[in-house]
Amino acid sequence: MKKLLITLFIVGLTSTLLHAQTDSIKDADMKIQFQPPESWQATKKEDGYVLGSDKFQGFMKISVQPFATINELRSAMMQGIAQPGGGVLTPVDSLQNLGEVGVAGLYEGTIDGQDMRCYMMALMPPSKGRAAICISVAPKEVFNQSNIDQLKLLMRSVVFQ
Repeated sequence: MKKLLITLFIVGLTSTLLHAQTDSIKDADMKIQFQPPESWQATKKEDGYVLGSDKFQGFMKISVQPFATINELRSAMMQGIAQPGGGVLTPVDSLQNLGEVGVAGLYEGTIDGQDMRCYMMALMPPSKGRAAICISVAPKEVFNQSNIDQLKLLMRSVVFQ
């Protein structure tokens, strides 16, 4: 069974965002196009894009990973989000279906000794064989509905190519 691995980049995020792009991003390797929400800047990383904003707490990340079925995607998401060093952000409650093409859920765990909260959404159109995975991460005490709303804006902009 595949494990969902999403590496979270916190260290150096602020400095790399100074030269980041804010226009619509078309990535031929990931075979998607997306538009960062207003005031968010995207920085290309090895496994996707990290987005930061000076108006919102936390950060977002978007990546694309291969999955054969939506059930395989759901199963991987239930395992949690693996962190460098062995930590895992685990689902707080049961995952929610996003129609027949997506899954979403709230996660909690510790990153570098700090309690964090994360909302993850994954979209997997039929016959694509891959899913766009978007997450919003912030310290647990400041994570709120605006983190989720900004993530939804990002996910709505995703177009598979």
